[in-house]
Amino acid sequence: MKILDKDLQPYTLRTEQSECENFIFDKIHNEPIKKFFLLDLPTGTGKSILALSFIQRYLKEVDKDAKFDVLTESKLLQRQYKEDFNSMSNLWGRNSYSCTQFSCSCEQGKEFQKVSKNKCEDCPYDHDRDQFMGGKISLTNFHMFTLMSMNKLLDRRESNVLIVDEAHELENVVSNFVSVTLSQNNLTSMGFTDVNAILNSMKSIVVIEDFIDFCQDYLLDKIDDQIGKLSVKVKKNGKKQLNRELNIDTVLGSTDTNPEVKLSRSIKNLESTKSKIINFLDEYKNDFTNWVLQVEYDEKKKLRLVIQPIWAYPFFDKYIWRKYDKVILMSGTILNKTMFNYLNGIPEPISEYYRIDSPFLIKDRPIYYIPMGKMSYKLKEQTFKNYIPIINKLIDKKYPTKKGIIHTVTFELQKWLKEEINNDRFLLPNSDQKSKNFALKQHYTTNKPTILVSPSMGTGVDLKDERARFQICLKVPYPNLGDTKNKRRMKDKPEWYSWLTVVKLIQLYGRAVRNSEDSADFVILDSCFGDVLRYSGHLFPDWFLRAIKQVDYNNK
Repeated sequence: MKILDKDLQPYTLRTEQSECENFIFDKIHNEPIKKFFLLDLPTGTGKSILALSFIQRYLKEVDKDAKFDVLTESKLLQRQYKEDFNSMSNLWGRNSYSCTQFSCSCEQGKEFQKVSKNKCEDCPYDHDRDQFMGGKISLTNFHMFTLMSMNKLLDRRESNVLIVDEAHELENVVSNFVSVTLSQNNLTSMGFTDVNAILNSMKSIVVIEDFIDFCQDYLLDKIDDQIGKLSVKVKKNGKKQLNRELNIDTVLGSTDTNPEVKLSRSIKNLESTKSKIINFLDEYKNDFTNWVLQVEYDEKKKLRLVIQPIWAYPFFDKYIWRKYDKVILMSGTILNKTMFNYLNGIPEPISEYYRIDSPFLIKDRPIYYIPMGKMSYKLKEQTFKNYIPIINKLIDKKYPTKKGIIHTVTFELQKWLKEEINNDRFLLPNSDQKSKNFALKQHYTTNKPTILVSPSMGTGVDLKDERARFQICLKVPYPNLGDTKNKRRMKDKPEWYSWLTVVKLIQLYGRAVRNSEDSADFVILDSCFGDVLRYSGHLFPDWFLRAIKQVDYNNK
């Protein structure tokens, strides 16, 4: 494949990359039963180059006609693959494409097509989708891949090899796809006008059996009725539009407010929710022990119900693994082969695990552990008071001209930090993705030494070079035991809790130092980190442990 050879021409595999690749092919040639390869590859080890080199060699040594699917966790990483390698057929979600006919996103344009009965002659999404389906090497993100897999759209692609980057996140995405959420927002998105009445009827739901009865006796019929009513309106309004000359400015207007587009979108949301409920009912019959009901209330005291699997492993082979001959799973935080296999439904006998050391010098990635008190539920208020002078000293004295990030881990700590310090360098995004993206854009582009203050930038964020010369972690990122699902996981498999805590810590650490010329400090203030080292230290890779330096703040 000439275009692949050209992509790889500027690169030469480093020794550790070659050794990893040789390990994989030794198993492929000598132990063909091995299907899954778990590669623990820290930031900077060159996962994308290794993936492309593996593909090139697989085509030469194993199957010249093989097809490959490459997945990334984030759009940022997907964009990097797309920009670096021309041999990949890339597919985004419809919202990422512009519809030139209707001057909107392709997602909105598809909705308008249904109403106006006009079809785009040259749709960029359709073009990329066709290229993806027929491509030798096809690239997309977890969300798109899972959507296509569960709708069986990938069956006709007949790929041979799956390569997953940031593989530690895939289990969570699969779990979300089979979960069912009912809230004010999604009921409104389905076009219901009696949302409060539906929410009130949901208040009697206490256990999963109540939810099942609610769906079977009430909600599914209501969804069908709503689909019927909205479909009649769409058809009626569509005929009206066809009876007059189509004028984009007056008929389309804003696709966010256009009534016909909103109707079509509501129907789509109704059909999606119905499909999820029916899928849940079928899966619950297969294994009722693997499901939990989470009852929540939002900031407006509105009820929110979430039905979700405790473990996602039953769905992997059914929807994903069975399609492939070989699966390459890459991440900097696999850490434990047995745990990772369990979470992702991978049989131990047909999997192999390989770990690479961090390529970065310790002096460029030091971890300063400065225990200032435990950020536990009972002690967090006093501990936060202990934090204030050292945080002020760090940002005003040690890093006054440097960009950085403070990982608050919770929104409560973000709020406290804003109230107690409120430094004009702080960028404080809320829970909305748009707010997060806006804060990142500000941080990336400004010449000022801004500091991101967020509980939700522990993964999928690139703070290379001057974007962050320091990171401060205010709290060990333990899984939330207020969550019903997490409680059940703790009960079923207690070691999962320690594993995920370590995964999250290493992911936080990996946001800043991204290349061999980069450097950044990582400061941990929560004394609970000492407990993590004491009881779960065996889970950390040596390259992480070697970077830790404990500092006594009182003697500084």
